[in-house]
Amino acid sequence: MAPPVLKETGKTLGYRRVALLWGKHDPGCVPRLALSRKGRALSPDGARITTGLNMPFEDGPRQASVGVWIMRTGVIAKKVGMTRLFQDDGRHVPVTVLALENCQVVSHRTMDRDGYVAVQLGAGEAKQKNVAKPQREHFAKAEVPLKSRVAEFRLESEDALLPVGAAISAEHFIAGQKVDITGHTQGKGFAGAMKRWGFGGLRATHGVSLSHRSHGSTGNRQDPGRVFKNKKMAGHMGDRQRTQQNLEVVRTDATRGLIFIKGSVPGAKNAWLLVQDAVKLSAPEDLPFPGAILEDLVAQPEVEQAPVEQVADAAPITEAAEGAKPEADENKEG
Repeated sequence: MAPPVLKETGKTLGYRRVALLWGKHDPGCVPRLALSRKGRALSPDGARITTGLNMPFEDGPRQASVGVWIMRTGVIAKKVGMTRLFQDDGRHVPVTVLALENCQVVSHRTMDRDGYVAVQLGAGEAKQKNVAKPQREHFAKAEVPLKSRVAEFRLESEDALLPVGAAISAEHFIAGQKVDITGHTQGKGFAGAMKRWGFGGLRATHGVSLSHRSHGSTGNRQDPGRVFKNKKMAGHMGDRQRTQQNLEVVRTDATRGLIFIKGSVPGAKNAWLLVQDAVKLSAPEDLPFPGAILEDLVAQPEVEQAPVEQVADAAPITEAAEGAKPEADENKEG
């Protein structure tokens, strides 16, 4: 009997990318075992396996091995605005410009000390009067300038950590890659039910007066005698944290620290955004790991001083200059 066709599915559990690939035992294809958010092993049907990782299944000669996609750190970027880029074939693509303003690694979170692995990044520039003393000491310990925006990015292992003080380059992402961008949407202020929730409103005539755009009734009778929670009513609209997934990176400019994104990017101009690899799509193989950094900001070379002999040769002291010095002193005394 021929072996069944391999089945492949994918989904996201928390911070982990899991892929279930299973079938009958085949020397040319080793099935992979999925991991839950807490690192527990899952069988192809989704049940937990308590015997440990890399253990054979109980119902046959199938084998399993762990296949975990190691997460990279993201970046903190500022939304500059929109423009368009022309492709080689003449097409123009509308893009959103994101700027990396000195995005540096501030500190690490390790498994031994903190119980999880993460990297803390800081971006922007803040004034000293606007930063509390504990934060100033925190930045001074990392030997980085004061930052106006700080964020953490979870990592799978300590192999993905970047050195403290490293400045991340725009080449951390490559053209054609998909990314997830998190930010706060544009605030719309206090909005009615028709604009906020898309209600149809009341009739224009036939007894309706001065309430054509109202939301109608909001409750029932004496029982329950209240308005249920999460009732769609008028209120503050926008300014909510949202994540837009699977946006395309059209181009990067490492010299100016710019990333050009195609798609709907949340947030207003000059808003801070968190950009990281897409969690629902496979990452390209040529991504820099653990990341692309600017070497000139990591280790600045010391200023080389010229030897004393070269300085003496460059500016020799003549006898005329020595003889002129007493005359100047005599003029001062006289």
